[in-house]
Amino acid sequence: MLLQETRLPGNQQDDTSFHLSLVMAGAVSAGAYTAGVMDFLIEALDAMEAARDAGDPNMPANHRVSIDAVLGASAGGICSALLPSIVRGSVKGVRGPLYQQGAKHSVLYKAWVEKIDMKGLLADDDLRGNQPLYSLLNTTGKDSLDGIRDDAINLQKTRTEYPKWLRQPLPVYLTTTNLRGTPYSLDFNAIEGRQHIISMHKDYARFVFGETNPGWTGHTFVDFNTNGPGSGFRDLGNAALGTSAFPGALRARKIKTTREFYEQAIWRVPLEKCEGDNCTQDRVIPPSFPKDVSKDFDYCTIDGGVLNNEPFEMGRHLIADSSGRNERDPVLSTRKLLMIDPFPNDYDPDPPENDQATIPYVLMRMISALKQQARFKAEDLSILQKSASRYAIAPKRYELNDTGNQALAALPLACGSVGAFGGFLDISFRHHDYILGRMNAQRFLSGWFAVPVSHRLVAQNWSPAQIAHWQFEITDPDDNTKIQKVVPIIPLFDGLGDMDAIGLDPNARIFTPPWPKGFEKRLPEIEKWVSNRVHVVGKALIRSSGFGVFFRAILQGALTLVLRKHAVEAIMKALIESLAKAKLVPEPVEEKKTAKESTNWREGGN
Repeated sequence: MLLQETRLPGNQQDDTSFHLSLVMAGAVSAGAYTAGVMDFLIEALDAMEAARDAGDPNMPANHRVSIDAVLGASAGGICSALLPSIVRGSVKGVRGPLYQQGAKHSVLYKAWVEKIDMKGLLADDDLRGNQPLYSLLNTTGKDSLDGIRDDAINLQKTRTEYPKWLRQPLPVYLTTTNLRGTPYSLDFNAIEGRQHIISMHKDYARFVFGETNPGWTGHTFVDFNTNGPGSGFRDLGNAALGTSAFPGALRARKIKTTREFYEQAIWRVPLEKCEGDNCTQDRVIPPSFPKDVSKDFDYCTIDGGVLNNEPFEMGRHLIADSSGRNERDPVLSTRKLLMIDPFPNDYDPDPPENDQATIPYVLMRMISALKQQARFKAEDLSILQKSASRYAIAPKRYELNDTGNQALAALPLACGSVGAFGGFLDISFRHHDYILGRMNAQRFLSGWFAVPVSHRLVAQNWSPAQIAHWQFEITDPDDNTKIQKVVPIIPLFDGLGDMDAIGLDPNARIFTPPWPKGFEKRLPEIEKWVSNRVHVVGKALIRSSGFGVFFRAILQGALTLVLRKHAVEAIMKALIESLAKAKLVPEPVEEKKTAKESTNWREGGN
């Protein structure tokens, strides 16, 4: 569902440059990895344009690449929302194996590595003065999400010209889980006056970035020429917190939109009879809004990744021409979708223990099934197998195995621990994943994101000397017995193709950021924060329970004397077990009680 005018204009057979749709998947705390990829990608595009302006002989003068749509879900939505803000200035990513306090850091690094931390998330800013409980974690105050958002959008514009590699106007879409829902009627043959109404909850917060407002219905304009946090940037920042509002853990947010957008949007639907090779058409399908619904159609959203964690379908549509498809032939393809996905999903059958489908098992698997089914895209199954129009950057890290040989790490991201919340625990986890993101982006751009030398745009725009300078070989994706000669779509200039661009020891046995160590020293500090948060959340729940004064007093006493202690112990036990599994802390040593110490008669005590 989109507006016709938001699509990239022109037909792909007439393209004179490469067009990218950038999609960033949900990641929770592993947004640090996405931030590393993003910083490197922006640096590479800036360096390519600088090489063109400088007349570098290795830069084909007419070879152009542009990002024409930006979409994100959850943590990827935050990175998507930050792009319009950060391109108002120069971008210089962070390098090196360890976090350097006091050094000059990029906006993405500050937001995803330096500032976001469990201390702010476990603070009690949101519950002071008997405020209602909106989320289990704190999101208010300068050290939590609201403060990080405010800092990220409060930037002074230092870039004089709009980036040449960025489409203008640029659609920026963040996935949302629309809790209000948009009503549609199914036209069954039924009694007059009766309708079968269904509601759509998979939605987007829609923005358009540039120097001139194109007036797209339902899109908030974000002005490139804004100094500091203009209204468009504030709305974009709020939507970023909405798309990442993990249900229950983080506060839901309000999204501004209008009825008019839904009434004008087009859908790609099947034709009753195919016309040649075309079997679909664009069609307006108006919602069935009640008569008393106002023009403004604002709604609350939780994490957009609940229903749409990888919005590549919309990303594909935004760069497709009137044919509704993007060319998949490597020699002809000019419009490409590039997805950054820190957590490519693995299938986990997770059968019930001893074939006993207990209530806890059923409830947990039901939630997982609902989420995965909502994300399932049957129409893309075959396309994604082999397509020159779709690419993905996903984490890859090597380590030494037990025999001392290099092997692929089972857990590439430190932020992947504790159910992907682990990155919020320590800056060393986030820095590791940010640097790994830069390293993976470098390898992807220099060794995979390429087109055959026979591509029409290479033949038109590259000289033989330039082809010879950049050419490398890859295995033919259609026939692994053949080798294909290719050139990079985004050539790396300004030393970005060198090891120094990552800042790690080039003589190390494995060229990869060091796995974080020593976090166990912070566990007492973390436990103190957890204990305080459990206490204030418990008090807020009791306060809003609706019970009388006497029963609330009993619950308050139980919280103070018993419940808080047991809750903290359970949380810390689960946290340590997850961190130990990821080799981020030593394995916990279980204390064995003697018969004399035991108070349980079943264990042999008194």
